[in-house]
Amino acid sequence: MPQRHITRICAACKKDVAISDQYCPACGIDTQSAIIADEPHALWQKAETVLPVALTLGMVILRVGFKLGRTPWLRHALSLWIRRSDMKDPAPTSLARQSREGKPRRIRIRSRWVVQDAQGREQKGTEEHLIDIS
Repeated sequence: MPQRHITRICAACKKDVAISDQYCPACGIDTQSAIIADEPHALWQKAETVLPVALTLGMVILRVGFKLGRTPWLRHALSLWIRRSDMKDPAPTSLARQSREGKPRRIRIRSRWVVQDAQGREQKGTEEHLIDIS
């Protein structure tokens, strides 16, 4: 049976290095030490490159969205879509639905109040008013 020669790839120069070798014969780096980390500033350089591109792309997307939002045909299409979704699930308690069916509408107003006098005493209260609209 032929003997296999198992190698690893040097992290620095990308050459084949025998598993038993501690140092790379091409560049001399220690291949059995911890993995070589990128330089600390390398990540920052990548961020400096990507960040302006990402911000520019985001601004373009926002600008296109705002311009589309101002177009009348898109507003009309959105209003039709909203109406269609309202028709699928009509709210039985909506005021507009009740007035079309001939039922009276009722408005309930609840108020909470707090009054404080010059000596610092507080008086609290709640009020509720019901108004029937025909």
